[in-house]
Amino acid sequence: MHHVFEVRSAPFGSALDANLIEDVGMFMLLPVLLTVFTFLLRGGYSFFGNGIEIAKKDGSRASRLRIACRGFLIWLPVIVVLTIGVQLEDGPAFYFLRNNMVLVLVAIGAIYFIQTLISPRRGLHDVIAGTVLIPR
Repeated sequence: MHHVFEVRSAPFGSALDANLIEDVGMFMLLPVLLTVFTFLLRGGYSFFGNGIEIAKKDGSRASRLRIACRGFLIWLPVIVVLTIGVQLEDGPAFYFLRNNMVLVLVAIGAIYFIQTLISPRRGLHDVIAGTVLIPR
């Protein structure tokens, strides 16, 4: 039987168990599919429709792998929060995440939005991946 919020002896359990693999797998499915889509289309559908291209910092064409890494970095905070949320031991952090998961995820979205307002040409994921958005 699958117990997401079972009591464990250590904060993240004593061993890597099937439940953890299953939980992380569920959280990773959509980001991985979107990352593959980003890899294949060099940035996704909206980039084509809006005449935007992803380039390296120096303006040259970015590789598909760099573009896919950039896309995965966008999903990384969400994956981390959801994975921690299902693995925390009973305690204050567990209850906060369990009771406020939607709030935490909305806060992550708000942080991305505010960062976009501050630096519309280059997000944190662009800085890490070494990419910029340029007109096609």
